[in-house]
Amino acid sequence: MAIKWGLNPNSSSLGVDVTFLLVGAAALSVATPFVSALVRLRASKRASSAKTSESSSDEDLAQS
Repeated sequence: MAIKWGLNPNSSSLGVDVTFLLVGAAALSVATPFVSALVRLRASKRASSAKTSESSSDEDLAQS
């Protein structure tokens, strides 16, 4: 018995489609946590810089 990937004209191309769908779904499931971590990191940096700028402007107003 041999595994046919569906690349020759006599076999179904469905085998290749299913293989690439599975590989793509696996790659997407691996990449999703990394993209999520990147988005959360950028959001936390923006939030911390916004808090820093707000606190400094409040101090300037209090000194005036």
